Amino acid sequence: MHLIIDEFRPEPESLESAISRREGVLLSIIFHLLVLVAVLLGPRLPWVQALLKESAEARAQAVEEAEKRLAQAPRFVFLTPRIPETPPKPPPDSMLSDSDGEARAPERAERPANELPFSRGNSPDFVDERPAEAPRREADTAPPASPAEPPQRAENETNGATPLELPERERSEPVPQRSDTAPAVKPQARNSPGDVLGRALENLERYVPEETFENPDGGAGRYGQDFDFDRKGVEFGPWIRFFRAQVRSNWLVPEAAAVMKGHVVITLNVWKDGRITDIGVVKPSGVDAFDRAAVNALRWSSPTRPLPPAYPDDRVFFTVTFYYNEWPSSQ
Repeated sequence: MHLIIDEFRPEPESLESAISRREGVLLSIIFHLLVLVAVLLGPRLPWVQALLKESAEARAQAVEEAEKRLAQAPRFVFLTPRIPETPPKPPPDSMLSDSDGEARAPERAERPANELPFSRGNSPDFVDERPAEAPRREADTAPPASPAEPPQRAENETNGATPLELPERERSEPVPQRSDTAPAVKPQARNSPGDVLGRALENLERYVPEETFENPDGGAGRYGQDFDFDRKGVEFGPWIRFFRAQVRSNWLVPEAAAVMKGHVVITLNVWKDGRITDIGVVKPSGVDAFDRAAVNALRWSSPTRPLPPAYPDDRVFFTVTFYYNEWPSSQ
Protein backbone atom coordinates (compact mmCIF):
# COMPACT_ATOMS: atom_id res chain seq x y z
CA MET A 1 0.00 0.00 0.00
CA HIS A 2 1.35 3.43 -0.92
CA LEU A 3 0.50 6.52 1.10
CA ILE A 4 0.71 9.87 -0.56
CA ILE A 5 1.24 12.67 1.97
CA ASP A 6 0.59 16.14 0.86
CA GLU A 7 3.43 18.26 2.10
CA PHE A 8 1.48 21.42 1.52
CA ARG A 9 -1.19 20.51 4.11
CA PRO A 10 0.51 20.13 7.52
CA GLU A 11 -1.39 18.86 10.58
CA PRO A 12 -2.98 21.54 12.82
CA GLU A 13 -1.19 22.29 16.03
CA SER A 14 -2.80 21.03 19.30
CA LEU A 15 -4.10 23.58 21.80
CA GLU A 16 -2.70 23.67 25.30
CA SER A 17 -5.09 23.01 28.28
CA ALA A 18 -6.66 25.97 30.03
CA ILE A 19 -5.12 25.04 33.39
CA SER A 20 -2.11 23.05 34.28
CA ARG A 21 -2.14 19.72 36.09
CA ARG A 22 -0.91 21.30 39.30
CA GLU A 23 -3.74 23.81 39.29
CA GLY A 24 -6.31 21.02 38.71
CA VAL A 25 -5.06 19.01 41.68
CA LEU A 26 -5.17 22.08 43.89
CA LEU A 27 -8.75 22.92 42.90
CA SER A 28 -9.86 19.33 43.58
CA ILE A 29 -8.37 19.41 47.08
CA ILE A 30 -10.09 22.69 47.86
CA PHE A 31 -13.48 21.36 46.64
CA HIS A 32 -13.29 18.21 48.75
CA LEU A 33 -12.32 20.22 51.81
CA LEU A 34 -15.35 22.45 51.36
CA VAL A 35 -17.64 19.40 51.08
CA LEU A 36 -16.16 17.92 54.27
CA VAL A 37 -16.66 21.18 56.17
CA ALA A 38 -20.29 21.37 54.97
CA VAL A 39 -20.98 17.81 56.14
CA LEU A 40 -19.45 18.41 59.56
CA LEU A 41 -20.79 21.87 60.26
CA GLY A 42 -24.07 21.77 58.30
CA PRO A 43 -26.23 19.95 60.93
CA ARG A 44 -25.17 22.47 63.56
CA LEU A 45 -26.64 25.38 61.65
CA PRO A 46 -29.99 26.58 63.11
CA TRP A 47 -31.95 26.58 59.87
CA VAL A 48 -30.71 23.03 59.06
CA GLN A 49 -31.76 21.82 62.50
CA ALA A 50 -35.22 23.34 62.01
CA LEU A 51 -35.66 21.49 58.70
CA LEU A 52 -34.56 18.18 60.26
CA LYS A 53 -36.97 18.65 63.15
CA GLU A 54 -39.92 19.35 60.84
CA SER A 55 -39.20 16.25 58.72
CA ALA A 56 -38.96 14.05 61.86
CA GLU A 57 -42.29 15.36 63.16
CA ALA A 58 -43.93 14.72 59.77
CA ARG A 59 -42.67 11.11 59.75
CA ALA A 60 -43.88 10.50 63.32
CA GLN A 61 -47.31 11.90 62.50
CA ALA A 62 -47.59 9.67 59.41
CA VAL A 63 -46.68 6.58 61.45
CA GLU A 64 -49.25 7.48 64.13
CA GLU A 65 -52.01 7.93 61.56
CA ALA A 66 -51.18 4.58 59.95
CA GLU A 67 -51.38 2.83 63.35
CA LYS A 68 -54.77 4.43 64.03
CA ARG A 69 -56.11 3.23 60.68
CA LEU A 70 -54.91 -0.31 61.39
CA ALA A 71 -56.52 -0.25 64.83
CA GLN A 72 -59.86 0.90 63.43
CA ALA A 73 -59.86 -1.59 60.53
CA PRO A 74 -61.80 -4.88 61.09
CA ARG A 75 -59.62 -7.85 61.94
CA PHE A 76 -60.39 -11.32 60.62
CA VAL A 77 -58.95 -14.27 62.49
CA PHE A 78 -59.33 -17.75 60.96
CA LEU A 79 -59.24 -20.56 63.50
CA THR A 80 -59.04 -24.26 62.77
CA PRO A 81 -61.88 -26.14 64.52
CA ARG A 82 -60.69 -28.48 67.24
CA ILE A 83 -63.26 -31.11 66.37
CA PRO A 84 -62.36 -32.62 62.98
CA GLU A 85 -65.15 -32.57 60.47
CA THR A 86 -66.49 -35.92 59.36
CA PRO A 87 -65.46 -36.54 55.75
CA PRO A 88 -68.35 -37.06 53.34
CA LYS A 89 -69.26 -40.68 52.79
CA PRO A 90 -68.56 -41.77 49.21
CA PRO A 91 -71.38 -43.27 47.20
CA PRO A 92 -71.72 -47.02 47.72
CA ASP A 93 -71.73 -47.72 43.99
CA SER A 94 -68.57 -45.79 43.13
CA MET A 95 -66.18 -47.49 40.75
CA LEU A 96 -63.32 -49.35 42.42
CA SER A 97 -64.91 -48.98 45.87
CA ASP A 98 -64.20 -51.27 48.80
CA SER A 99 -67.50 -53.05 48.32
CA ASP A 100 -66.48 -53.86 44.75
CA GLY A 101 -63.08 -55.03 45.95
CA GLU A 102 -64.59 -57.32 48.56
CA ALA A 103 -67.18 -58.68 46.14
CA ARG A 104 -64.65 -59.68 43.48
CA ALA A 105 -65.32 -63.07 41.99
CA PRO A 106 -62.65 -65.75 42.56
CA GLU A 107 -62.49 -66.19 38.79
CA ARG A 108 -61.09 -63.38 36.65
CA ALA A 109 -61.04 -62.66 32.95
CA GLU A 110 -57.79 -63.30 31.13
CA ARG A 111 -58.10 -60.06 29.15
CA PRO A 112 -60.65 -57.76 30.84
CA ALA A 113 -62.26 -55.26 28.49
CA ASN A 114 -64.59 -53.25 30.78
CA GLU A 115 -64.61 -52.00 34.36
CA LEU A 116 -67.78 -53.83 35.40
CA PRO A 117 -67.30 -56.78 37.75
CA PHE A 118 -66.61 -60.20 36.31
CA SER A 119 -69.75 -62.32 36.35
CA ARG A 120 -71.04 -65.62 35.04
CA GLY A 121 -74.73 -65.53 34.20
CA ASN A 122 -77.41 -66.07 31.61
CA SER A 123 -78.50 -62.52 30.72
CA PRO A 124 -76.63 -59.69 28.96
CA ASP A 125 -78.81 -57.08 30.71
CA PHE A 126 -78.60 -55.76 34.24
CA VAL A 127 -80.81 -57.77 36.58
CA ASP A 128 -82.27 -56.61 39.88
CA GLU A 129 -81.41 -58.87 42.78
CA ARG A 130 -84.32 -60.89 44.13
CA PRO A 131 -85.17 -60.80 47.81
CA ALA A 132 -84.14 -63.76 49.92
CA GLU A 133 -87.71 -65.01 50.36
CA ALA A 134 -90.42 -65.15 47.71
CA PRO A 135 -93.18 -62.61 48.28
CA ARG A 136 -96.31 -64.06 49.74
CA ARG A 137 -99.81 -63.21 48.83
CA GLU A 138 -101.37 -60.23 50.52
CA ALA A 139 -104.14 -62.44 51.80
CA ASP A 140 -101.61 -64.60 53.67
CA THR A 141 -99.60 -61.72 55.15
CA ALA A 142 -102.53 -59.47 56.09
CA PRO A 143 -103.76 -60.14 59.65
CA PRO A 144 -107.40 -61.24 59.89
CA ALA A 145 -109.79 -58.45 60.83
CA SER A 146 -111.31 -58.96 64.27
CA PRO A 147 -115.10 -58.50 64.17
CA ALA A 148 -116.82 -56.25 66.62
CA GLU A 149 -119.07 -59.07 67.84
CA PRO A 150 -118.18 -62.77 67.70
CA PRO A 151 -120.35 -64.52 65.14
CA GLN A 152 -122.79 -67.07 66.38
CA ARG A 153 -122.56 -70.53 64.98
CA ALA A 154 -125.46 -71.38 62.77
CA GLU A 155 -127.37 -74.43 63.66
CA ASN A 156 -126.66 -77.39 61.52
CA GLU A 157 -129.32 -78.02 58.97
CA THR A 158 -129.07 -81.71 59.75
CA ASN A 159 -130.28 -81.08 63.32
CA GLY A 160 -127.13 -82.12 65.17
CA ALA A 161 -125.76 -84.47 62.54
CA THR A 162 -121.99 -84.73 61.95
CA PRO A 163 -120.90 -82.19 59.32
CA LEU A 164 -119.18 -83.30 56.16
CA GLU A 165 -115.35 -83.48 56.18
CA LEU A 166 -113.73 -80.68 54.15
CA PRO A 167 -110.40 -81.00 52.34
CA GLU A 168 -107.32 -79.92 54.29
CA ARG A 169 -106.56 -77.01 51.97
CA GLU A 170 -110.04 -75.55 52.31
CA ARG A 171 -110.02 -75.96 56.09
CA SER A 172 -106.76 -74.00 56.36
CA GLU A 173 -108.13 -71.04 54.42
CA PRO A 174 -109.89 -68.36 56.49
CA VAL A 175 -113.61 -68.22 55.89
CA PRO A 176 -114.78 -64.66 55.20
CA GLN A 177 -117.26 -63.37 57.72
CA ARG A 178 -120.68 -62.34 56.53
CA SER A 179 -121.72 -58.81 57.29
CA ASP A 180 -125.21 -57.43 57.40
CA THR A 181 -124.57 -54.79 54.73
CA ALA A 182 -122.27 -56.64 52.28
CA PRO A 183 -123.83 -59.24 50.01
CA ALA A 184 -123.00 -62.85 50.64
CA VAL A 185 -120.00 -64.23 48.75
CA LYS A 186 -120.81 -67.14 46.56
CA PRO A 187 -118.78 -70.28 47.24
CA GLN A 188 -117.66 -70.61 43.63
CA ALA A 189 -116.05 -67.11 43.65
CA ARG A 190 -112.94 -68.54 45.34
CA ASN A 191 -112.29 -70.77 42.41
CA SER A 192 -112.73 -68.09 39.75
CA PRO A 193 -110.49 -68.33 36.64
CA GLY A 194 -108.56 -65.19 37.61
CA ASP A 195 -107.71 -66.53 41.06
CA VAL A 196 -106.58 -69.85 39.66
CA LEU A 197 -104.36 -68.10 37.07
CA GLY A 198 -102.76 -65.93 39.76
CA ARG A 199 -101.91 -68.96 41.88
CA ALA A 200 -100.47 -70.70 38.84
CA LEU A 201 -98.20 -67.74 38.06
CA GLU A 202 -96.99 -67.59 41.65
CA ASN A 203 -96.13 -71.27 41.60
CA LEU A 204 -94.43 -70.83 38.22
CA GLU A 205 -91.95 -68.29 39.64
CA ARG A 206 -90.53 -70.97 41.89
CA TYR A 207 -89.44 -73.10 38.95
CA VAL A 208 -88.23 -70.35 36.59
CA PRO A 209 -84.39 -70.10 36.76
CA GLU A 210 -83.15 -66.80 38.18
CA GLU A 211 -81.49 -64.45 35.69
CA THR A 212 -77.97 -63.23 36.45
CA PHE A 213 -75.75 -60.72 34.66
CA GLU A 214 -73.35 -62.22 32.12
CA ASN A 215 -70.03 -60.29 31.87
CA PRO A 216 -67.08 -62.59 31.12
CA ASP A 217 -64.85 -59.68 30.01
CA GLY A 218 -65.22 -57.60 33.18
CA GLY A 219 -62.72 -56.76 35.85
CA ALA A 220 -60.59 -54.14 34.08
CA GLY A 221 -61.14 -51.67 36.93
CA ARG A 222 -59.93 -53.99 39.68
CA TYR A 223 -56.80 -53.18 41.62
CA GLY A 224 -56.16 -56.37 43.54
CA GLN A 225 -53.39 -57.61 41.22
CA ASP A 226 -51.42 -54.49 40.22
CA PHE A 227 -52.10 -52.12 43.18
CA ASP A 228 -51.85 -53.95 46.51
CA PHE A 229 -52.11 -52.09 49.84
CA ASP A 230 -53.87 -52.21 53.21
CA ARG A 231 -57.03 -50.07 53.15
CA LYS A 232 -57.73 -50.52 56.89
CA GLY A 233 -61.45 -50.23 56.31
CA VAL A 234 -61.25 -46.81 54.62
CA GLU A 235 -62.97 -46.09 51.31
CA PHE A 236 -60.19 -45.72 48.70
CA GLY A 237 -62.37 -46.02 45.59
CA PRO A 238 -62.18 -42.46 44.15
CA TRP A 239 -58.59 -42.02 45.33
CA ILE A 240 -57.23 -45.22 43.76
CA ARG A 241 -59.07 -44.46 40.52
CA PHE A 242 -57.30 -41.09 40.28
CA PHE A 243 -53.92 -42.59 41.25
CA ARG A 244 -54.20 -45.34 38.63
CA ALA A 245 -55.06 -42.82 35.91
CA GLN A 246 -52.16 -40.58 36.95
CA VAL A 247 -49.64 -43.43 36.88
CA ARG A 248 -50.95 -44.68 33.54
CA SER A 249 -50.60 -41.21 31.99
CA ASN A 250 -46.97 -41.03 33.16
CA TRP A 251 -46.12 -44.59 32.11
CA LEU A 252 -44.14 -44.37 28.86
CA VAL A 253 -43.92 -47.91 27.52
CA PRO A 254 -40.49 -48.44 25.90
CA GLU A 255 -40.00 -49.79 22.39
CA ALA A 256 -38.69 -53.05 23.83
CA ALA A 257 -42.30 -53.99 24.64
CA ALA A 258 -42.86 -54.62 20.92
CA VAL A 259 -40.86 -57.87 21.06
CA MET A 260 -40.38 -58.64 24.76
CA LYS A 261 -42.57 -59.25 27.80
CA GLY A 262 -42.26 -59.27 31.57
CA HIS A 263 -43.49 -57.60 34.75
CA VAL A 264 -41.92 -55.35 37.39
CA VAL A 265 -42.82 -55.35 41.11
CA ILE A 266 -42.17 -52.03 42.89
CA THR A 267 -42.78 -50.93 46.49
CA LEU A 268 -43.34 -47.34 47.61
CA ASN A 269 -44.85 -45.17 50.34
CA VAL A 270 -47.57 -42.58 49.77
CA TRP A 271 -47.81 -39.97 52.53
CA LYS A 272 -50.81 -38.00 53.79
CA ASP A 273 -49.98 -34.96 51.66
CA GLY A 274 -49.59 -37.05 48.49
CA ARG A 275 -45.80 -37.35 48.42
CA ILE A 276 -44.39 -40.59 46.99
CA THR A 277 -41.12 -41.80 48.53
CA ASP A 278 -39.02 -44.94 49.00
CA ILE A 279 -39.54 -46.22 45.46
CA GLY A 280 -37.69 -49.51 45.09
CA VAL A 281 -37.71 -52.38 42.61
CA VAL A 282 -38.43 -55.62 44.47
CA LYS A 283 -38.64 -57.95 41.48
CA PRO A 284 -37.10 -56.68 38.23
CA SER A 285 -38.35 -57.82 34.86
CA GLY A 286 -34.94 -58.60 33.42
CA VAL A 287 -35.23 -55.73 30.93
CA ASP A 288 -33.71 -52.45 32.10
CA ALA A 289 -36.02 -50.37 29.90
CA PHE A 290 -39.09 -51.94 31.54
CA ASP A 291 -37.76 -51.25 35.03
CA ARG A 292 -36.83 -47.63 34.29
CA ALA A 293 -40.19 -46.88 32.67
CA ALA A 294 -42.08 -48.25 35.69
CA VAL A 295 -39.96 -46.34 38.22
CA ASN A 296 -40.25 -43.09 36.24
CA ALA A 297 -44.03 -43.46 36.02
CA LEU A 298 -44.22 -43.45 39.82
CA ARG A 299 -41.65 -40.68 40.27
CA TRP A 300 -43.45 -38.40 37.83
CA SER A 301 -46.74 -39.06 39.67
CA SER A 302 -45.41 -37.39 42.83
CA PRO A 303 -47.10 -35.53 44.38
CA THR A 304 -50.46 -37.21 43.91
CA ARG A 305 -53.82 -36.51 45.54
CA PRO A 306 -53.73 -36.47 49.40
CA LEU A 307 -54.87 -39.63 51.14
CA PRO A 308 -58.47 -39.89 52.39
CA PRO A 309 -58.88 -37.96 55.67
CA ALA A 310 -60.27 -41.03 57.43
CA TYR A 311 -57.08 -43.05 56.94
CA PRO A 312 -55.50 -43.51 60.41
CA ASP A 313 -51.79 -43.66 59.47
CA ASP A 314 -49.57 -40.98 57.98
CA ARG A 315 -48.57 -43.11 54.97
CA VAL A 316 -49.63 -46.14 52.92
CA PHE A 317 -47.28 -48.90 51.80
CA PHE A 318 -47.97 -49.91 48.19
CA THR A 319 -46.87 -52.87 46.10
CA VAL A 320 -47.36 -51.99 42.43
CA THR A 321 -46.89 -54.41 39.53
CA PHE A 322 -46.37 -53.25 35.93
CA TYR A 323 -47.17 -55.84 33.26
CA TYR A 324 -45.63 -55.77 29.78
CA ASN A 325 -47.43 -58.06 27.31
CA GLU A 326 -48.57 -60.16 30.26
CA TRP A 327 -51.79 -60.46 32.22
CA PRO A 328 -52.30 -61.44 35.85
CA SER A 329 -53.31 -65.00 36.52
CA SER A 330 -57.02 -65.60 36.00
CA GLN A 331 -57.24 -67.84 39.07
